[in-house]
Amino acid sequence: MLAGSVVCVAFMAVSGLYANEPVMYGMAAALVVFVAVSLATRPDPAVAGLAFEELPDPAAALSATDERPTVAQPVPSSRRA
Repeated sequence: MLAGSVVCVAFMAVSGLYANEPVMYGMAAALVVFVAVSLATRPDPAVAGLAFEELPDPAAALSATDERPTVAQPVPSSRRA
């Protein structure tokens, strides 16, 4: 965020305050720094393990029960037409 802000302010000083380009350059710089830091650092082992945790199979849960989901019935109106 700091890199994007610095790039944005620097380009605003060169291009002018009302230009759109400094904002785009600032966002691009922030993206580049974000990706670089993400690739350079190691993930936390506890969090990384959660991505590979087995999740229950929804199809197996449905086949285990004999009941099928019922279709909702319309609620009768208290008003008579």
